[in-house]
Amino acid sequence: LTHQRLQKLPKFSPPISPPAILAFFQHLLSISTTEIGSEFGLFSHYITTNYDFTIETILDNINVQEGPMINRIYRGISPEVICSKLSWDHPGNTFQHNLIKLNGGFEILGVKDRYHFEYRHRDVADVQASPPILILPSRKQDYTDPYFRAIFSKAVRVLSESRVLIIVGYSMPREDALILFILRQLIESVEDTHGKYIFCIDLKAPDILDRRINWVFNSVQKNGWPKVFHYTSRFEDFCKEIADKRA
Repeated sequence: LTHQRLQKLPKFSPPISPPAILAFFQHLLSISTTEIGSEFGLFSHYITTNYDFTIETILDNINVQEGPMINRIYRGISPEVICSKLSWDHPGNTFQHNLIKLNGGFEILGVKDRYHFEYRHRDVADVQASPPILILPSRKQDYTDPYFRAIFSKAVRVLSESRVLIIVGYSMPREDALILFILRQLIESVEDTHGKYIFCIDLKAPDILDRRINWVFNSVQKNGWPKVFHYTSRFEDFCKEIADKRA
């Protein structure tokens, strides 16, 4: 997926991306109705370790009649300013879905004790003067910033309330102890395992993914739940297969 930065509010430019991926996200959005699931419908939420704007770009280009994505997703924190505009000046906030960036994001700026989201282009001097909140890959990962303390609790709640977890391209390294702890919240207790499903989409061999899944979710081997499905290919291929089965 490639896309352009948001140059002005309210929307990202259409992504140069496989149609199947956009169709998959559109399908997730379309089933957020009372047709299935609870009386409140089935809601999809997004937890990512990436810093980029891929998910925002996709959400901004599906179901466009619902308005810009910034009005439809809750980020785990409430920014004071979004692209130089006070957040409460963005009309029609519905916050139907969560988008939680566990390692921070290029757009997240800490300003005193507040947060600003800046999706527009920034020059090098501006970035150096006000760097985004990020956790870089390293053995020493410092999650003490208040941003992370705020979003981790939201991520735990989202995982614990979920029935289906789709893991795309995340190898579950043991060094990510805190993030793996958050993933484990999908299963809070042995009694909570039944009725939960995990889909792993990755280019790695299924036996490798099996070992990692069994290490993170040890109830899989003990009682067969959650049910785990491996898809050894690209996310685009997974989306195409979902589209073909729905056709």
